[in-house]
Amino acid sequence: MFSRTCFLCVFVISCFISAVSVGWNEEMHEELITIAFPGGDSLYGDAEMTFRYIPAGSFMMGSHGTEKDREENEGPQHEVTITKPFYMGIHEVTQRQWAAIMSTYPSESTRKDSSQKGLWRQKYYYPSSSVSKNDPDCPVESVFWNDCQEFIKQLNSLGKGTFRLPTEAEWEYACRAGTTTRFYWGVDLDYKDISQYAWHTIKKPSGREIVEKPHPVGQKKANPWGLYDMSGNVWEWCLDLYAPYTEAPQMDPLVTQSDDLRRVIRGGSWRRYAMRCRSAQRNASLPNHSTDFIGLRLIKEIEIEEKEIIPVPKDSDQDGVIDDRDKCPNTPKGAKVDEDGCWILEPIYFELDRYEIKPEFHAFLDHVAHVLTLNPNLKMQINGHTCSLATEKYNLSLSENRAKAVLNYLLTKHAHKENLETKWWGENIPAAPNDSEENMKKNRRVELQVLSNEN
Repeated sequence: MFSRTCFLCVFVISCFISAVSVGWNEEMHEELITIAFPGGDSLYGDAEMTFRYIPAGSFMMGSHGTEKDREENEGPQHEVTITKPFYMGIHEVTQRQWAAIMSTYPSESTRKDSSQKGLWRQKYYYPSSSVSKNDPDCPVESVFWNDCQEFIKQLNSLGKGTFRLPTEAEWEYACRAGTTTRFYWGVDLDYKDISQYAWHTIKKPSGREIVEKPHPVGQKKANPWGLYDMSGNVWEWCLDLYAPYTEAPQMDPLVTQSDDLRRVIRGGSWRRYAMRCRSAQRNASLPNHSTDFIGLRLIKEIEIEEKEIIPVPKDSDQDGVIDDRDKCPNTPKGAKVDEDGCWILEPIYFELDRYEIKPEFHAFLDHVAHVLTLNPNLKMQINGHTCSLATEKYNLSLSENRAKAVLNYLLTKHAHKENLETKWWGENIPAAPNDSEENMKKNRRVELQVLSNEN
């Protein structure tokens, strides 16, 4: 008996040590984090938001051609890799949370509010409806995409982290939570299980509709990663401009250039049928248009610990003396530097006749945006260039589009527009002679230049 007991003890302890050792080999993150915000002038008082850790990974985005109720814009299905983990709000942003930050109540606006030229809020239920217009735990709705950006700006100013809307790819990745079926709870061909997970409009066989309403968040079952209301309740704004899918595999996609001015919304809503709540369902709305079935959900970025690099003194100008002229003055805080303490600013290269930013440069531009947020007085110039394979007018236009693509990317990462200038030079400032394909690749570029950094 004694020997058997000892054996079991040793076995259990060994398994425990093995399990812990595996965890120690990976960077540890809290599964859930809750952040509190003072209510300020809000009628609802203080608020807090809870976020769940979402690991990096890959998934098939879109729907298969045979999926029931599939729509054409959900294809082609393509592989997407999310290279960075993030925290996602377990709930849609509520009226209480919005009011704590903004001290406004967009959900209580009139049925049709066009008091500001070019803005349009449309209501589909009346104040006399059974829904409580003053329920602070209902999702905030009737918010423009631009409203959401101001909300995020105010939120980020509180020093509690960097928040933003999810990209469309991040949204679907988190919604699916490792599943590949129509819904994150299964195939549900006859929509028998959806009422356990989503608020949506029901159409009876007689043709009569039972129209739902916004409900307090978190009342239905969560998806496998613990996120609530990813299907139904309100559509959720994403960062991306709306654009058709491509078949090629992608890494961290974000659409910043499109012929379509609408922004993506995902997830379905109380005002739409069950088929619109599928994980692959796509929709879009103009950024200055909203209804009482469009809201938002936030991502909190995982902060990368910046280790201070102390450059080793070096006689860079080879005058025989190590002095201040050997180092870059006013190197911004948080910048990745070379051995002389100078910020390493790499060119961003583009394909021939293209101005889409390649995924391989996203990490560098994320770093630039991070440095800009750490240094509010840092001014930069974004310079667009081309090689010499077209007319001067075309080259100037292409280099302009490249510079503006980089500008727009940095703005989505919360860099301030007033700190950034763009210039485009066409083929006039080549980095190399245009005598070979390799050299022309070097000329199809955007270069970043520090103008000033007043500490």
